[in-house]
Amino acid sequence: MSVELDRGEASVIALAKTKGITQILMDERRGRRIATVVYGLKVKGTGGLLVEAKARGFIREVRPLLEKMKAEGYFLSPRIMNECLRRAGEAQIGSG
Repeated sequence: MSVELDRGEASVIALAKTKGITQILMDERRGRRIATVVYGLKVKGTGGLLVEAKARGFIREVRPLLEKMKAEGYFLSPRIMNECLRRAGEAQIGSG
């Protein structure tokens, strides 16, 4: 497992499998794919977690949090940003 995954991703998957956890939080594409395809885990990313938090009333908007993440160096592609905003019912990037 550690050959294709970094130590953090491998640890998350190993802990989930050991504890019988079926859903994990992971953002890296390669790690998500391996967790899903190889280990049968359900994977949610940070964007999906924010969308769910909004749907449950924990936060009012997703966009400012995504923008803050990007401003602090977290990589979010325009496609992922727009998908999160669409799912959150917020205006997408470039839709003025």
